[in-house]
Amino acid sequence: MHPSSLIHSQRLLYTTQQTAPSSDTAPTTLTSPTTMQAFKSRVPDVFVPLDPPVGLLADWVADKPTFLKVAEETLPTGGAVYNVTDTNGDIVLKGERRALSLHKELNHVKLITLRSSLSFTGKTTGVVGLDSSGAIVLDVHMDSGTHALGVHYTGFATHQPATLRLQGQLVNNTADIVLNNTYTVARVRREVLSTSEESDQKKTYFIWVAQGVDVAFTVATCIALGRLLREQTKAK
Repeated sequence: MHPSSLIHSQRLLYTTQQTAPSSDTAPTTLTSPTTMQAFKSRVPDVFVPLDPPVGLLADWVADKPTFLKVAEETLPTGGAVYNVTDTNGDIVLKGERRALSLHKELNHVKLITLRSSLSFTGKTTGVVGLDSSGAIVLDVHMDSGTHALGVHYTGFATHQPATLRLQGQLVNNTADIVLNNTYTVARVRREVLSTSEESDQKKTYFIWVAQGVDVAFTVATCIALGRLLREQTKAK
């Protein structure tokens, strides 16, 4: 599957007026496979088309609300790979434990490389994303004062700094990723399906991406948030 079948590159003509989500549309708890299927089959009510588009990569902006599954597979060598698939099971993106790349038919061209930021004691304090040139384009950390998880980046469309916030619980529950405390760019659920998966740090993410949002950027953001939350849990 070529990404062009999922996304139109830089052809974003939206006429729907944006309205802020109401307070009664907060993410709900999912507790069963039946509810999980309902999550997959229904576009979140809080989504509105976003213009200007959100993210880092113009070629990966979704032209409609898009559902993705991100499955982490632990390798015998101790590493891990991510397979990002659409509702048909076709691979949209592939990744390694520390990097996201275009899928195999496009020669694994790296899009975003994730690295943990460490304190002098070796504690993970955040996660940064690097572009193909090695420049930092994504910074995920807990903001001082509010202690809220923030995703900081400069949008490709606006060339202005922007911040995403995580609202809700990411582990075995749903959470929203919200732009500037107003617009929901993604709804995500991270599943730990067994004790062995937890010990292997193996996770599955289910993600709804809003129209006008960079898919690759969203996947990288979810993995970075999951990594930081995991490290915070281990530190307690």
